[in-house]
Amino acid sequence: LEPVRIQESAVDGTKKFLFEGEQEEKEEEDILEQNTSLLKEKKKGKASKLTKILDFSYPPLMELKERDAVAFKHSVLVSELSSQVAKVISCDANIVKAGGLYHEIGQGLGEDYIKEGVKICKMYQLPKEVIQIVEEHNTKIAKPTSKEAAIVMLSDSIITNMEQSRKKENGENISASRLIQRVFRSEEHTSELQ
Repeated sequence: LEPVRIQESAVDGTKKFLFEGEQEEKEEEDILEQNTSLLKEKKKGKASKLTKILDFSYPPLMELKERDAVAFKHSVLVSELSSQVAKVISCDANIVKAGGLYHEIGQGLGEDYIKEGVKICKMYQLPKEVIQIVEEHNTKIAKPTSKEAAIVMLSDSIITNMEQSRKKENGENISASRLIQRVFRSEEHTSELQ
C-alpha cells in the first residue's frame, strides 16, 4: 500500500485540514459549507446514492449526531482527512469520505459498534465498499483489505491521537508531522500497510 506515499499524503492533508489553533472554527464552517453544496446538488436532481449518504441530514447520520455528537464530529473529521489523502493517491475520494463518515455509525448501540454499524449500513443499502470500510477500520478487529479502508483506518488513528493529545496537553496542538509519525511508527499500523 505504498506506506511512505500514504504517510506523506497524510502529513500534507493533515497540515491543510487539521485545526491549528484558531483555524478550527473556519475548518468546521468549510465542512458545513461543503455539505450545503451537496444539498444544493441533491435539490437540482443530480444526486447519486453517494451524494445522498454524504448529506449530514441523511437519517443514519442525523441519528448518530443526536445519539453521540462527539462520535459524529469525530466521524466528520475522519471523513474529511480521509478524502484529502484519497485525492492525493488517486483513490475514490467519495467512497473514502463516506467510509470515514460512517465508520462510527454504530456507536452507542451495543457492545459491538462495528457489527451494529454494518447492520445500519446494510439497512440503508450503502455501497459495499463503504460497508467494507466500516468493517475494517479498526485494526484490533480486522486488517484493511483495500487502500480505501487503510486510509480511513489511518485517518481514524490520526484524528483520535490528535483529540487525545489535546486533552493530555491542555489544548496545546501537537505538530501534524509528529503526530502522523507517531501513528505510522505504531507496530499495529506498520504491519497493516505492508
